[in-house]
Amino acid sequence: MVIFKNKNLLEKQKSLGEQLKEAREKQHLSINKIVKILGIKKNYIISLENNNLENLPGGLYPKKFIKQYSKYLELDQKEIDKFIENNLQKNKNKKYYFSRKKIKKNKFLVFPKIIRSLFVVIIVLIFIFYLGFYFNNLITPPNLKIIYPPNNYSTDSKKIVIKGKSEKETEILINKTPVLIEDTGYFEKEINLNPGLNEIIVESKKKYSKTNIKTRQILVK
Repeated sequence: MVIFKNKNLLEKQKSLGEQLKEAREKQHLSINKIVKILGIKKNYIISLENNNLENLPGGLYPKKFIKQYSKYLELDQKEIDKFIENNLQKNKNKKYYFSRKKIKKNKFLVFPKIIRSLFVVIIVLIFIFYLGFYFNNLITPPNLKIIYPPNNYSTDSKKIVIKGKSEKETEILINKTPVLIEDTGYFEKEINLNPGLNEIIVESKKKYSKTNIKTRQILVK
């Protein structure tokens, strides 16, 4: 293979990429051959020859690849150093030369979108949970306790006072008759009894709730 000595190939009218490609072709070297010799990835070699330095990895790799490739092709290293100083060192604050590549805006926004979506899902779940809790509380029968008399109660009297307690703002019925309820939920009502077995039915219900029903059986001797 004939090796051409190219000591001054960085002609001002040609870009670095053009001169790298020209020097390689004059030496009858393929890109695949350069990849094997220098150990630089093929797409990096192509990027160098096309002047696409932004496609190279971050850090000092652009400078390293340019020096390594141009030295192998025997380009004038003084001219290479000038190119690096004028084109790379002046742009050293640009992230794609001496730091990590910039993350594309659409990729960068993936995580905020996920967070926003997760937040919306959480809000919806909380809202559904609240509705379920509110609906369940709305239809659940109110608490009801018969304080007096106990079940299976016997008496000689023809009257008895039914005493109990429920929740505020509930409707109390004793044997289908409405009963006044105090703010504390306490209620009482006198009931006439018949000789023999009497069944007392106490109902407690809110506006939209199910009814809580308790019974007492009272025996009049």
